[in-house]
Parts: sequence; C-alpha cells; structure tokens
Amino acid sequence: MPKFVISGVSGFRNRGVNALVATTVEGIKTIDPAAKITIISDTSDYDVLHGKKLTARFLQDVFRTRRGKLVRKVSLVSKKLANRLSSSFIEAMDAVEDTDIVIASGGDIFSSDYGDQKDFLIPLKIAQKAGKKVVFMGHSIGPFKTRQEADMWLEVANKSVLITVRESLSYQYVCQQLGVPENKVFLTADSAFVLALPEQAQIGRLASFYGIDSGKPLVALSVSQGIIKFSGADAASHFEVWKKIISTLLNDLGAQVLLVPHVQERAAFNDDRIIQSALVKEFDYDDRIKLVSGDHNASELKGLISLADLVIAERMHAGIAGLSSGVPTALIGYSVKARGVIHDIFGEMAEELELLVSVQDLVNGTSTEKWLKGLWSNRAKIAFRLSAELPKFRSLARKNFELLGALLK
Repeated sequence: MPKFVISGVSGFRNRGVNALVATTVEGIKTIDPAAKITIISDTSDYDVLHGKKLTARFLQDVFRTRRGKLVRKVSLVSKKLANRLSSSFIEAMDAVEDTDIVIASGGDIFSSDYGDQKDFLIPLKIAQKAGKKVVFMGHSIGPFKTRQEADMWLEVANKSVLITVRESLSYQYVCQQLGVPENKVFLTADSAFVLALPEQAQIGRLASFYGIDSGKPLVALSVSQGIIKFSGADAASHFEVWKKIISTLLNDLGAQVLLVPHVQERAAFNDDRIIQSALVKEFDYDDRIKLVSGDHNASELKGLISLADLVIAERMHAGIAGLSSGVPTALIGYSVKARGVIHDIFGEMAEELELLVSVQDLVNGTSTEKWLKGLWSNRAKIAFRLSAELPKFRSLARKNFELLGALLK
C-alpha cells in the first residue's frame, strides 16, 4: 500500500488549489485505490470539510509558520522536546518522513511572484533528508528574478525524481535556462483539465438557484482581488476597466454576467468576493448580474462556468474550468502560467484573437469594447479549436499520474 504526502497546498479557499488537489488525489487512486494520502494544508480545518470525498488525511501546514520553523530547529536536537512544543509539527514531519513519495503541488508557487517558495521547500527538504522521493507535479516554474531564488529551487529539484510542468514555457525555462536534465522533466498539462463536472441535474439546480436564464447568453467573469498586489496594477483603474467590461456585456451584447469568486482567502487582499461584490453594488444590483455567493467547491464552480457562452478570467483555474469545459475563454494574466497555457492550446490564434491580455495592458490602454466584441464574434472559431485540442490536454493531464505510477514499479 503506497503512501503519498501532498504539500504546497495553500488551502481550498482558493478553488484552483482545490481543483489541483482533488484531481491529484483522484489520479493517485487510479494508480492504487488503496493508497494512503496525506494532504498538508494551510487551512486543514476548512479543507477537511470540502475534502470529505477524497478519502485523505488532512494535516495543518506548520512548516511555514514562525513557530513551526523554531520547532524544526529544536527537533534537530531533541524530537521529544519538539513534540512537547508542537505535536502538530511532529505529526506533519512524521508524515513526510514515513511516506513513499512527497508530491509538491501548488501550480506556480515556485516562482518569484509570491515571495514564499522557501517555505514551500521545507517539507521537500525534510523528505529528501529522510531518503524519500520528491515529485514536482504540474507546475509553472519561475522565471526567478534572482540567481539565489533559482538556486534555492534547484537544490531540491536536482534531487527530485520527477518534475512535470504544465506548459511549454516552463519546460524550456527549466531545461534550457536552469539546466535540469531533460530525462527528469516532462511536459504535461494542469491536472485540473480532468476535474470532473457535477451531474447535469445538479448544475441545472445551481443555475436555477442563481437565476440564470437559459434563454439568454451568459458570460462568466473571474475578477481577481489579488491581481493588484501580484501585478502592481493600479487598483482604481482595474476597477474602472471591469465596469466597462460589464457594461459592454450587458448593454451592447445583451448578455447575463456571472461573477465567479474563485479565490476566497482569509486575507482581504486575496478575496475575490470583495471586488466582485463592489462591482455588483456599482451596478445597483442589476438582476442581469449574478454573483456566485455560496461556499462551492471547485467542481461546482466549474459546473456553473460550463454553462457560459464566453469566459473571461483573471484567475488561472477559473480559466481552466472554462477551457476544459470547451467554453471559449480569454485570460487576463500577469505571469508565465497564463501565457504558457493559452499559447500551448491555441498557438498563433492566441495572438490573433487576443485570447491573452496582460492586466497592465488592459488597465493602461486596451480598447475593452473592441476586444470584447472580437471575442464574442469569434466564439465559434475558438470553440472549434478547443474541441480539437482538448483530448490532447486531458491526456497530458493524466500523464502526470502515469509518470507517478511508474515510480512505484
């Protein structure tokens, strides 16, 4: 009975993280249905409620806390004393040291975008010191702003047994610029491409609950509260742009708007409900705007997104929910992850149809009306390309677990 630990989990309040972890657990179960899985998360108390169907154990990620770092130092001298200081730390450390494989999840945490990759590397170093296998699964890596950051990741990556990356830009960066041997690195796809939809009856009930009119066009919008901090864009200008987008959709294209808060972190700067609620208020609670206000999991949000005629997303995994459902989707991005995924799927069409716009360009001058009408008029062309490419990307998503399974043979 193989044992796995999944680390790098910031928590299911971010539905992208939820999608990654859920599909990783399901993928492991295809390798061995009896596998024992431990998920180390920043919000284990919340995640265990949303992860009841995952048949996994949830532990609090104490490695990234100040107390946890102190206890780790103490444990090097006396594990008994460390246990008295923090039994939860010792429980998490024991899980890492007693497993067969530690899977580093997290999507794009190993980059310079968020400033905390050092903390995410801690359980991986503990595993490697204990002689356990470490796998980086489905990542966008870098680009790192400093050589120190790159070397920090490479110290662990070069000792890992497998690295899969979800888009070709990261593959080229890891192999060509960072020099990781190509026999260790594989180009796959984000595992969220195989996130299961709810049953159609449940999707229908969700649509009815939120007042979605099936007889009118629907555009799903993922507006990010966190993109201001991560990109440095001006907050007021960003808000004004979204007002213009919603106004064009409502009044020029005659569409309903579905606002999907895909990330609902405890920290106000990264809770999409804040900016999306403000937009609803700005339009005086127009009933053509539907705000998804319930505490839904990633699959349920994907179900709602799948009903749309067009998706525009600042959150990567809201975009993947649209793409993997075959819905014409455009991404507003600030990093390699969006650029890589969109270009791998659409190639030159991504530029031609402006399926990727940087948040800085959007805020600083892109004609939103022209852009939206272009996306709207090219929906059939986008959907046709998606239908041709999706089988490949679903297969690449499953390849993550084929490669993982080979490590157990």
